[in-house]
This record gives sequence, C-alpha cells and structure tokens, in this order.
Amino acid sequence: MVLRSGGMAERITLKSLDRKIDATAGRLAGKIDASVERLDQKIDQKTDEGKQHTSLLFEATQTEIRALAENVASIGEQVDKMSGTLVRMDGRLAARDRDVDNLTIAYKSLDGRVTRLEDSPGR
Repeated sequence: MVLRSGGMAERITLKSLDRKIDATAGRLAGKIDASVERLDQKIDQKTDEGKQHTSLLFEATQTEIRALAENVASIGEQVDKMSGTLVRMDGRLAARDRDVDNLTIAYKSLDGRVTRLEDSPGR
C-alpha cells in the first residue's frame, strides 16, 4: 500500500503499521498508567482527609457526650438533694399541720369555756 503525503510516497507495510500501533499503544499505556497513578494519589489524599475529618468529628462528639454526661450527673445530684429537701419540708409541714390542728382544738375548747363564763348567771 502506498500513501501519498505532500508529494512523497511512503510505503506502508503490516510491519510498519504494527510498529506504529505498538508505539502508540505503549504511549497510551504510559499515559493511562500515569493517570491511574494520579487518580490513586488523589483517592488516597481524599481518603486521608476524610479519615482526619471523621477523627476530629469523633473526638468532638466524645467531648460533647462527656460534658453532657457530667451535666446529667450533676443535675441528678441536684434533683436528689432537692428531693431530700422536699421530703424534710413535707415532714415539717405535716408537723405544723398537726400543731395547727391541736391549736384549733385547744382554741375551740377555750372559746367554749369563755363563752360559758360569759353566759353564766353570776357574771
């Protein structure tokens, strides 16, 4: 087969085509290998960045959970103290209610005596 280019004739044989194809395939394989290597590097870089970001988020979350747990424990202690205080106050209020009941009974008794004295004929 003869190929004419710019007035010059070049004879193309299967061997020459085969060499050109092999050379082109070699260059293409080299470019593909280089592209794959760059892509692998980018993937590794992004994976490392993702791991670092995830690690930071995990540490921040652990810190927040720890602080929240401490606050919950503190609130629990405060509730326990207030519960104890309320129980004591309830006991005092019950005692005062008994005292008021006793005073009410005593007052009624005293009021009855005073009324009898006031209503007595010797007065």
